Amino acid sequence: MKWSFLNILNDALLPASLMIVSKFIGVFVVVLLFNLDWSLEEYSNQIFAFGTTKSVDDAIIITSYSDLFMYLVMVLFLSFSIIRAVFFHSTHINPEIFYKLTLNNLSDLVKNSFVIYKSATIWLIFTIFANLVILANSVLGKSFAWIGLLTASITISLAVILASDVSREIKSQKNIK
Repeated sequence: MKWSFLNILNDALLPASLMIVSKFIGVFVVVLLFNLDWSLEEYSNQIFAFGTTKSVDDAIIITSYSDLFMYLVMVLFLSFSIIRAVFFHSTHINPEIFYKLTLNNLSDLVKNSFVIYKSATIWLIFTIFANLVILANSVLGKSFAWIGLLTASITISLAVILASDVSREIKSQKNIK
């Protein structure tokens, strides 16, 4: 299968844009849920700029929970990629599952190694990046430490699951040859 830097860049657009959009949505949801004083203000020399919160505690709450929201969105898509790698991989899908998918017109979920692992790797990279942002916020005191620890442990767990599936695939391909 032909691939290039542009193909990888194209595949990375969704995770990158989703990460940014989910962070902004997370900020708005947190502000509404916690009824915090926050606004968008227009300044004469800028198109728009974020107004600041009135207290450091409010800023920590906004940063913490909007980071968590962004991370959960990223993990949702990464988990879908990992589930596809483990259960819907063309080289080791259970025939009964494939039959049921075909009956429900969902056989497009089954993909080959290149497609599955490329997608999962891109989602993992962006999830790790989101995790690094969260850890930096935690270390700098801008976010709750428990969120940094929770996201780090989830990211490590998902990376291990993906790595074990890749290892299993490599072993199965060696056995075929």
